[in-house]
Amino acid sequence: MPTFADCAAELAGRLPGLSPVLAASFIRRIFTEKINREKNWSYLIQDATMICPVGITAGSASIVRGALTITCDAVASAALLAVTTPPGLTSLQIRFMGTATTSQIYNILAVDATVPAAIILTLDRAVQEATNPLSSILVYRVYITPPSSDFRSWISLVDMVTGYTISRDKLSYSSAYFDGRDPQRQSLGLAYLLGLYKTVGRTPTVQGAANAAIYELWPGSTQGQTFYVRYRRKGELVVIGNMNDEIPDVVGSDALTTGALAFYGYAHAQANINNFPSFKHANWPTLILHGTKAYQDALRLAKKADDEMALSSVYARGRVGFGRRLDGYAGPIDAKYMQSHPITW
Repeated sequence: MPTFADCAAELAGRLPGLSPVLAASFIRRIFTEKINREKNWSYLIQDATMICPVGITAGSASIVRGALTITCDAVASAALLAVTTPPGLTSLQIRFMGTATTSQIYNILAVDATVPAAIILTLDRAVQEATNPLSSILVYRVYITPPSSDFRSWISLVDMVTGYTISRDKLSYSSAYFDGRDPQRQSLGLAYLLGLYKTVGRTPTVQGAANAAIYELWPGSTQGQTFYVRYRRKGELVVIGNMNDEIPDVVGSDALTTGALAFYGYAHAQANINNFPSFKHANWPTLILHGTKAYQDALRLAKKADDEMALSSVYARGRVGFGRRLDGYAGPIDAKYMQSHPITW
């Protein structure tokens, strides 16, 4: 299979004088900014594991209103240091007070285990609850971050133990919706809804990478769940370091080279005509028109090849058709259904 580097070399050959660096940049741009956004390509579907450990309530912590750190007693310290499986303590949340589920939810940003019997936790904001040297705690996982830095959307999260699936109609919520339904976040146990919590800005945090989304599980997962996760990537991880990666089979090299020529290469050559003497008398509108047509033809064949493996193109966008359900399914089950029911368009 050809690689992205092969396409960059071909592009440089078809535009004599084009810098190899620019050729590689044009190939990356046509792949990440155009081709990957054309449809839900099968090669962008990935899977991962998402672990929500059993909630920890052992021991207590000394909290001071207005402080950013808390100190755990020996029992709590031992229980928290025993959390060695991913995602680790800095991906978990903590709550305080006699009934922990009435307090605010704080993110654990750092753990100081210099004194193992009295570990110190740094929180994402100052404690708002009243000062209490023996506050009960609840440590569990409320928020999750996408498995990949070029994450686009969730497909499903499956609890393999209970067989419960968070999918489609259960993935379109937000923390604001949970605020109305359960403002104190009293609901705990097995999570079965997922909603957007917030998006991290330019500066990455312990919670998530820069420009990444963070999601809230509801109810709070305290019974211990391991989700098998399927999600879609943006496919934006093509960088100079991995230009030797093979192009996805369904896309092929033709779409990349013709698209890079039509959208970027010809425009660059026209703007820098002195560096491309063989193109001084070129008919640029015709070149761009033919290049765009060649790209569209190659892209159509690529979509067809991808749909033959996993149909995902939308052919009747916006039509309700056959009775749309909340889970998004809108078609008849089989030909027998179509033959025995009137179809209204």
